[in-house]
Amino acid sequence: MKDDSQAKSEKYFSKGIAARDLGRYKIAQWWFIKASKEGVRKERAACWLMVAYCDEELGNLNEALRSLRKAERCNPRLSLIQVQIGLIQLELGRAKLAERALRKAIELKPSAIALIFLASSLARQGRFREQKICYQKALRLEPRNDEAHYNLGICYRDERQYSRAEKHFRYAIEIDPKYAIAYAELGLTLFRKGLYRESRIVLRRSIRLDPDNYWSRLYLAIANWQLRRLKEAEEQYQEALRIEPTEAYGYAVLGDFLSMEQRGDGEKYLKKAMSLNPADELTQYYMGKHLSNEYRDSEATIYLRKSARKGNESAKKLLVKMSSKTS
Repeated sequence: MKDDSQAKSEKYFSKGIAARDLGRYKIAQWWFIKASKEGVRKERAACWLMVAYCDEELGNLNEALRSLRKAERCNPRLSLIQVQIGLIQLELGRAKLAERALRKAIELKPSAIALIFLASSLARQGRFREQKICYQKALRLEPRNDEAHYNLGICYRDERQYSRAEKHFRYAIEIDPKYAIAYAELGLTLFRKGLYRESRIVLRRSIRLDPDNYWSRLYLAIANWQLRRLKEAEEQYQEALRIEPTEAYGYAVLGDFLSMEQRGDGEKYLKKAMSLNPADELTQYYMGKHLSNEYRDSEATIYLRKSARKGNESAKKLLVKMSSKTS
C-alpha cells in the first residue's frame, strides 16, 4: 500500500498534467512543484522535468534550465534530463554547452535522439565530419529513424555524393510517406543528378503535402525553369515570396530568373533582395551577374568582388571572364 506522501505526489502530478494539457502552464507548474515536495527523490525528477517543459512553453528558457538542474540533482543518472538540457542550450545558441550535455546523455544511455541533437550542436560549430558520424551512429541504434536518414542525406548532398543522398532521402520517405521536406530535398538531389522531370514530379508531391514550404516552391521553380516551363517557374517563385516575404534569397533568384529571360523587371527584385540582405554573398553575386549581362561592368565588379571575397566561386569565375574580355 502506498504511503500518504506517495499518494499525494501522484495526485498533484496528475492535476499538473491536466492543467498542462489545457495549456494552463503556470497552474501546471504550481501542481508539479507541489508534487516534487512529496514522494521519493528519483520521482521528483519527473516533476521538475515537467516544470521545465512548462517554462519552455512559456518562453522562459533560462528558467527551464534551472528547473532541469533541479531534476538532475534528483536523478543524476537519467539521460533524458541531459537531452533536454542540451536541447535548451541549442535553443539559446550555446552549441558548446549543448554538446557537453548531449555527450553526457549518450554516456548515460546511448540514443538516436541524443545523437541527432549532438549532430546539430556540432554543425553549429562547423564540425561537419563529426556531425555526419553522429547520424551514422544514430542509424546503427535505430535503423528506421526517418530524421537521421533525412539529415544524413543532407550531409551527403552537401558533399555532392548525390546517389548516397538519394538513398537516405528515399529511406526517410519510406518510413514516413508524408515527410514533405524529405521529398523536397530528394527533388533537389534528383535535379542535381540531371533527372529534371523526375525531380519535378517529386517536388510537386512535396508541395501537395506542404503547400507553404518555401524551399519546395523554390526548388520546383528551378526545375520548371530548366524544363522551360517559364510561366510555372515564375508562379512558384512568386509563391515562395508569398510564404517568406522578408527572405532576400527568394527575391534574388526570382530576379536572376527574370534577368536571364531578358525581362525588364529582374533588377527590381534584385534591388529588393539587396535591401533585405546587402551583405549576402549570393545576393551580391546575382546582382553583379545581372549588371554584367547589362554591360554595366564597373557596377557589376563592385558586387562581384564583395561576393568573391566571401568565397563565392561563381563570382570569382565571372570576374575572371570579365577581366579577359577587357585585356
